[in-house]
Amino acid sequence: RLLHRLHEERNAATTIQSHLRGVSIRRIVQAHRHILYRHRCATKIQSIIRGFLDRCFVVRTRRIKHYYFVTIPSATKIQSVFRGRRERLRQKSAMTIQTAHR
Repeated sequence: RLLHRLHEERNAATTIQSHLRGVSIRRIVQAHRHILYRHRCATKIQSIIRGFLDRCFVVRTRRIKHYYFVTIPSATKIQSVFRGRRERLRQKSAMTIQTAHR
């Protein structure tokens, strides 16, 4: 009878310890999951920001490239065409004056 009671008490103590360990471990796991969740969220935010900054960099680089390789050469070409035309008109005017004078 005494042995049976000791055995029941031992089983009860084991059950209580098991429940307490379970509660303790569940709390630890929940805290760990929360930390992992926050870490994943931070990583996602960082990747979104990095992508945004990279896209801004690409747009800026393309604009600069366009300016140096399209806009400036186009302006140079327009200027050279205008100056050439102006010089030819000047030459024509000078020829007209010279032929009229002779």
